[in-house]
Parts: sequence; C-alpha cells; structure tokens
Amino acid sequence: LTLPQPEILDILISPSKTEIFHERGEWDDSARQTLEMRAKIELRRNAETLKLVDKAKENSILLFKKLIKTKKQLIIQFDESN
Repeated sequence: LTLPQPEILDILISPSKTEIFHERGEWDDSARQTLEMRAKIELRRNAETLKLVDKAKENSILLFKKLIKTKKQLIIQFDESN
C-alpha cells in the first residue's frame, strides 16, 4: 500500500480564537498581517521540532493496519516522488 507523504498544508490563525496577553495602542492591518506571518513561521518551526509529519506517518500506518485486516503481510510505504 503506497500512501502520499504527509505534509502540513496550511496553518490557520483565527484572530477571534487567539488569546491576547497584553495589548495597547492602535494596530493597523499591516502590523496585524506581519504578526500573523511571524506566528505562522513559528508554528511551522514548532511542527518540525515536534516531528508532526513523522507522527502522522506512524498514525496512518497504525490506522491502515487496523482498517485492512489480512493474514498476508501488509507493507505500507510513502510516495517519495513529492
């Protein structure tokens, strides 16, 4: 069984669901966009540090082995072409 490589497709930051610890002054839209972009970069870095892609591979292997019950050896690999 060949599966696509797991990848982080997008990082969504919802200002309405973001907790603000300290805010004062006026924020224009470009400052908000800059902070949002910096947060996305940091979140992507954290995902790499936590090895989320490797964990996704491990989880998908476990799930497919539970899903496909067979007496034969199930070989699960990930497409390396991407």
